[in-house]
Amino acid sequence: MHVKNTAVGLLLTAFYLSAGCIACAGEPGIPTAPETIWPTQSWPVSTPEEQGMDSAGLARLVETVGGSRQDSLTIIRHGKIVADAYYAPHTAGITHD
Repeated sequence: MHVKNTAVGLLLTAFYLSAGCIACAGEPGIPTAPETIWPTQSWPVSTPEEQGMDSAGLARLVETVGGSRQDSLTIIRHGKIVADAYYAPHTAGITHD
């Protein structure tokens, strides 16, 4: 279990670094995200670029996480889904961890 958690942690750290998401809150010159209103029925969907992210970097992340025996991966930025992937045999709509 420790190896799996470490691998996921490393992948998320790499993702944040490649996406340019690490910033100090309130640091001058760095805009903060608008308040997120959680949806009640479904999540709004957006392209990564519309939310200031690189779709090629997200594609690499989806591929890398898929090699780690994960069920699924969902990336939400500014309250919108920008990536949603399921790894066989898992699919959307079935209950899993």
